[in-house]
Amino acid sequence: MYIYKYIYIHRYRFVPGSGYVNGPVWFIVTLFWLWVFFPYLLKPVKTVFANCSWGDFLMKLGLLWLVSLLPWAIIDKTNLQALRWGLRCFPVLRIPEFVIGMAIAIRVNKDKQEMDEMESKGEQPRCRPGVVAGVGPIIALILAGSYYLWKLSIWPDDCACLPGDMGESFYHCFGWWEKFDTKFVPISALMIFSVTTLDVAAHRNDGQPTYDAAVPRVGQVGACIWWCLCLEPFVTLGKWGLPIFLWQSATSLITQVTTYLIFLTFPFSPFTPPLIFPPL
Repeated sequence: MYIYKYIYIHRYRFVPGSGYVNGPVWFIVTLFWLWVFFPYLLKPVKTVFANCSWGDFLMKLGLLWLVSLLPWAIIDKTNLQALRWGLRCFPVLRIPEFVIGMAIAIRVNKDKQEMDEMESKGEQPRCRPGVVAGVGPIIALILAGSYYLWKLSIWPDDCACLPGDMGESFYHCFGWWEKFDTKFVPISALMIFSVTTLDVAAHRNDGQPTYDAAVPRVGQVGACIWWCLCLEPFVTLGKWGLPIFLWQSATSLITQVTTYLIFLTFPFSPFTPPLIFPPL
């Protein structure tokens, strides 16, 4: 019986998306509402970001990131369980992240226009954003991987499974910084800017995107990264992104409903939810 209890508690390791009934649906619904907001945000975002220098652009992105962190600052051990998922799913609180993505799109387009104008005049730009984009994905992966390895190194021994949103256990296992759901926005922004810039550079000849077209603007490293991202496995993964999200949600719902139906039918079944069992 206790073996089955262990399997139930740790089922998220075997059934992706089964940790919550809604799985990734909260993300899709929130994104839907952001798409609704998009037409009303486009003009203000263009006004703020279209004609600013790189320094001003980065400063404004940093300010937006700080604004995105503010709602999570009110969370503590006493209200974590009640507020964390509510804040995460509330579309209005996700607007700063969405605006950052819109601003990056405007910046990438502006950089392309400036590069086109300078090349048409035979000028060489003193500072090429593509140089940063060429190594941006590598920097982002190193930062994210380093953080992950660091968290593994300090993970408490008594945190055998996910603690959920219970205040004391969450803070003990993850630490106070993890309550900030938008903490990795700068890394995400760097990755989005880099990958988008690489793709725009490869398409610059108004024809089929090529490695040679990307090299002058993003360098050989950037062109190699773009070529790797165009390989069939990555392209297929991109096409199946949304279906994978939906599959996770459906799998989660089926798992949860089936488990509780078994419990209602057979109250003393070994699949009884863990809270029904006596502690180990």
